[in-house]
Amino acid sequence: MAPASNCLSRDPEDIENLLSLNPKVRNAAFVKPTRATKIEKQHWKRNVNTVSCTSKCGSSTILESDFSDIKHTTLSERAALREAMRCLKCADAPCQKSCPTQLDIKAFITSISNKNYYGAAKSIFSDNPLGLTCGMVCPTSDLCVGGCNLYASEEGPINIGGLQQFATEVLQKLRIPQIVSREVVEKTKGSALYDSKIALVGCGPASISCATFLARLGYRDVTIYERNSYVGGLSSSEIPQYRLPFDVVAYEVQLAEDIGGFSNIRAVPEEMQLAVEEKCEFIPFLSPKEIVVKSGKIMGMKFMRTEEDASGRFVEDPDQEATIKANYVISAFGSGLSDPAVRKALEPMELNRYGLPVVDETDMSTSVAGVFVGGDLAGVANTTVESVNDGKTAAWSIHNYIQGSKVVEASLPPFCTEVDLVDISVDVCGIKFPNPFGLASAPPTTTSAMIRRAFEQGWGFALTKTFGLDKDIVTNVSPRIVRGTTSGPLYGPGQGSFLNIELISEKSCAYWCQSVTELKKDFPEKIVIASIMCSFDQNDWTALARMAEDSGADALELNLSCPHGMGEKGMGLACGQDPELVLQICQWVRAAVNIPFFAKLTPNVTSVVAIAKAAREGGADGVTATNTVSGLMGLNSSGRAWPRVGKAERTTYGGVSGNAIRPIALRAVSAISKALPGFPILATGGIDSADVALQFIHAGASVVQICSAVQNQDFTLIDDYCTGLQALLYLKSLDLPSDWNGQSPPTPKHQLGKTVVSPHSGLPSFGTYLVDKRLKEAKMKKESSDVANSGLKMEPFKRVRPVPKVNDLIGLATDRVGNWYELSQEEQVVALIDEDMCINCGKCYMTCNDSGYQAITFDPKTHLPKVTEDCTGCTLCVSVCPIIDCIAMTPRKGAYIPKRGVPIQSGVENGAIPEVAIKVTNGAVKLAVAECQ
Repeated sequence: MAPASNCLSRDPEDIENLLSLNPKVRNAAFVKPTRATKIEKQHWKRNVNTVSCTSKCGSSTILESDFSDIKHTTLSERAALREAMRCLKCADAPCQKSCPTQLDIKAFITSISNKNYYGAAKSIFSDNPLGLTCGMVCPTSDLCVGGCNLYASEEGPINIGGLQQFATEVLQKLRIPQIVSREVVEKTKGSALYDSKIALVGCGPASISCATFLARLGYRDVTIYERNSYVGGLSSSEIPQYRLPFDVVAYEVQLAEDIGGFSNIRAVPEEMQLAVEEKCEFIPFLSPKEIVVKSGKIMGMKFMRTEEDASGRFVEDPDQEATIKANYVISAFGSGLSDPAVRKALEPMELNRYGLPVVDETDMSTSVAGVFVGGDLAGVANTTVESVNDGKTAAWSIHNYIQGSKVVEASLPPFCTEVDLVDISVDVCGIKFPNPFGLASAPPTTTSAMIRRAFEQGWGFALTKTFGLDKDIVTNVSPRIVRGTTSGPLYGPGQGSFLNIELISEKSCAYWCQSVTELKKDFPEKIVIASIMCSFDQNDWTALARMAEDSGADALELNLSCPHGMGEKGMGLACGQDPELVLQICQWVRAAVNIPFFAKLTPNVTSVVAIAKAAREGGADGVTATNTVSGLMGLNSSGRAWPRVGKAERTTYGGVSGNAIRPIALRAVSAISKALPGFPILATGGIDSADVALQFIHAGASVVQICSAVQNQDFTLIDDYCTGLQALLYLKSLDLPSDWNGQSPPTPKHQLGKTVVSPHSGLPSFGTYLVDKRLKEAKMKKESSDVANSGLKMEPFKRVRPVPKVNDLIGLATDRVGNWYELSQEEQVVALIDEDMCINCGKCYMTCNDSGYQAITFDPKTHLPKVTEDCTGCTLCVSVCPIIDCIAMTPRKGAYIPKRGVPIQSGVENGAIPEVAIKVTNGAVKLAVAECQ
């Protein structure tokens, strides 16, 4: 029997048709002939060789005038973030030991994972002025990637070169000029030694690197001499544009000019793979014997087989000969010093048997005092990055030579821009915090020695681990700090949450009071806040607060929120959940001390605002929002929890921390800020980057406390946080295009991380559709080559407003947070899918079908989704789409008219609950609607 047309619990026919490709539980094995599968798989094939396919159909010119990026290492922002998150950020990282320029690889990948692309690029350019070039052409498999510890895992090593290229390209798009640091300018002012004339011959990687470091050291008269009409040396003349575009070289030369002022190309795996795809054939273990010439024309080449002997040398075997047909022969055996005029000019410099200068490889000096050599001419560097390092080494040696000193341990100024001059200090309750990043009262501050190390790394403030009177001393259980389950099967760093059942400090009150005194003596500019806890006893709070104040603490934090253990002793949570108790404790402490104090609030209450109001009424100078959220992290298949303690394998509810509680903490901060404008808030809960810190500042926080992020990594995070916040504040002063989001540039239309050349083609990127798309792209490239337009200088973005202070941004977003009925019901949006970026996974289609409004169709042939007029703008599709900005929410054209299912009774106002017509049959109440047949 056909379903009744008025059956509400069945999808109408048009929706049933739309759902034809929606996943269904398979209850039986599926049979399909192999031949049919072989034919069908060609339609969906994504790894189709487009060069071979197009040449078969007579389109052999697909690569003509095509210099687009084909590197497999190139990453989009989405891919860069995922790859950076995969990095372990190892201790004593082996990858860094394999980099000729000694890049801090761990640091720059950390910055990328935190969306601090400026910080990542700064770290790269600090050690390698040609960081973008090297990110594109470095033989990383033989260098940094070769030492990656993830080689020991199934997923393989990190794409370090791709991450390096991504970060430096973002800085290129930001157009921020390099400057000499203020410290160097002041130090070298008036010194004639820094006006010494320095000449660099040849504008290749070594000279560009050397000039950059000399300018950073403060030398004001550095000149590079280049006889060619272009700069960049072999980077420009020998490396093809699809691997290294001209504008990259021009950009790095421009960075050097901002502050005053290759070698053999080897067949490493990265280059070989690309060459094979370009239809090059590699024939190993052959040595050239002679060129075959007939009638004055090259016809081929003879080779001899080479074999490795016991000593590791390759020797030629004349008995094994091979001939390969060829019409052209290109010599690619490196370079040497063959120009007689140049050799004459180098006299009396000592040359080796190869006709190259004899060079001291430790400092790049030659037999002539004051003359240093690097790059190809030195005969040491085999790659671009090694040439860059020659220039770096030579710069330090030239500096020592001019200054008349001999310092073995080099210390070169880092990359610097106006971003690094941004002031990120903040004033809270009359206290000047050097930066808004501090360590929470948690495992990272278990000892004062740990706080000392944190201050040495650059943290602005720290809270002691919460301590109490000796009569309340505790002993912790183990295990007690475990990884969360909110990140799924993610092991290693990057955990989205932790759960702990750790109590307050096991150390005595005297230990912490003495430690505070020592820390303030040695770090007077740093802020030390003593975190204290007592039971509900006036004498205890008075005594402990005064001891902490007398130790020299800048402020106190009253821990009224520990969610486990301490509450059972009448402390922590037991006090913090009751506004009356919070009010009373704050009054006691206010009467006891003169320094500022902050009440640390628990999120495990109905209204955190009510507790904050009680703290302010009691005399607190501010609050900390919030402590951890009480939770049970999980049970295994046998019903046992983790952590479990002792033979009885018992557990307790612990404190959940990390990114998983960020929305809870952000809500608490914004709610308190909105209710109590201007009331200082120390925010904590899931803060793991400068980007997130700024979110909390906009929500009303004055400074932020960090714990879980350090547990995931180490104290060096602070450098990333500071440069990240400086960059975010600086960018607010520029006239950036509106589609920039913080440090994230606009997302170009792309596939495989490469920009789509022929947008709006309406074709997916698989099978014959991909071939057709490539043919269209080839035609466009042939007609309009971009080679001539590359290398043009881009002017910096204009400064249109002052760089804001941190204090200026506190609570900036609270006016836009309010009640639901304050939201507009007239300004509606709908989804718009970008077919050029779609990877045809159908995730939007599935979530819309089974969790939304059945408003997306899915083509059975192209797998291209399309949004229908039934879209309600719920945004679920955007939430599950794996490609950043593939789906955008755009303003709805016309009014939104909800589908009510059953017509609303006339006269019912919008939002009111209508009466429902009912009937009573045999005592049972039923809705007065037709039943489904």
